[in-house]
Order: sequence, then structure tokens, then C-alpha cells
Amino acid sequence: MADYSRGNYPRAAERFGTLAMAIEADDPSRRLNFPGPVVVFLRGWQAWSLARVGDHAAAERTLQVMQRHVAAMPQPLMELFYHLSAGFAAAHAGQWQKARDHLESGLDVCRQWSFYAWFTNLASCLGYVLAHLGALAEARSLLDQAIARTREM
Repeated sequence: MADYSRGNYPRAAERFGTLAMAIEADDPSRRLNFPGPVVVFLRGWQAWSLARVGDHAAAERTLQVMQRHVAAMPQPLMELFYHLSAGFAAAHAGQWQKARDHLESGLDVCRQWSFYAWFTNLASCLGYVLAHLGALAEARSLLDQAIARTREM
């Protein structure tokens, strides 16, 4: 996470991938104090890192692995995190409609299960995507909501 936070995305992608493979080989259901299987989070962060450096094919492969883990261990939060990660990666690839579909699905899960802590991530990313799609009023509304929620927290 430190590498990702500092913008060293290639190193973050490598480290997330290495950790994920080790856990996948040992026990993919391990949580290690995470709110779900840690491998899902590691694969999501790996996809984010790969998307940031423009390696969209590798991000997509990572998301496919992540999706298999989510399908094998279905939990609403893991589904939300998958959609956020896939939407984030699609947005970085300029695949606006695909990004919108994933982010809206994630936002639906967020609202259905009251995962308020994830709202700002989903809403801000979706607002960005909607702006690129020309849905400016909807984009502005989501961005305003994300800002308000961030201030509340």
C-alpha cells in the first residue's frame, strides 16, 4: 500500500501480485484481519496499480482472477469491491460504458447493504465516468454527494 500511495504503481502491482499468489497457493479464503478474503483486496489493488500504469491487458487478467475468487466466496462487500476495481480499471482504459456499468452495480450493492464507507470511492469514480459520457448533471450530483459524505466522515 505504501508503494501505491507514493505512486510507485509498477512496484505496487508486483508486490500485490506476489502476495496474492502466495495466499492463493496457501488458502485463498484467508482474511488476515480484512473484512473478506484478503486475496480479493490484493487482486483489486493490483488491478488498480496496473490500470494506473496503462497495462490494461494485465489489469483485465487480474480482474478475471479476482472475479473467480468473488464467485467462489460470494459476499456483498467482495462483489462491491470487484465492481469498484473493474470500473476503475475500465475508466483508466477509456472504456466509459463498461466503467459505468460496473460502478453503477457497485453503487447498487453499496446502497442495498449500507456500505456507506465505500460510497465516496464509487460515487467519485462514477461521477468522473459520467462526465466523460456527457451526463454532466448526473456526474455533478454524484460528485457533490461524494464531497458531502467525505466532509461528514
